[in-house]
Amino acid sequence: MCIPLCVCVCHIYRVASRDAGKAMLDAIMGEIIVTCEKIHWLCREGEQWLEPDKRSPGIMSFYKKARVEYHPVGVVSAAYGRVDT
Repeated sequence: MCIPLCVCVCHIYRVASRDAGKAMLDAIMGEIIVTCEKIHWLCREGEQWLEPDKRSPGIMSFYKKARVEYHPVGVVSAAYGRVDT
């Protein structure tokens, strides 16, 4: 079942407004638009920034090679509100 985008955005900004204590307009401008811009940037530039990168191993290891590989793992942890122990 597909939910229309306008219903999702309305729910998202209500939750963002409630959780952050922001007005509705501040929740839209500070949470939703910023998140959409980040997602748009990742779709456009993410592949370039995640490809393997060659690095210099240093002058004492001139006979070796070094490279950095990025492996995105998604959300590792997130906690909101009070944590009961």
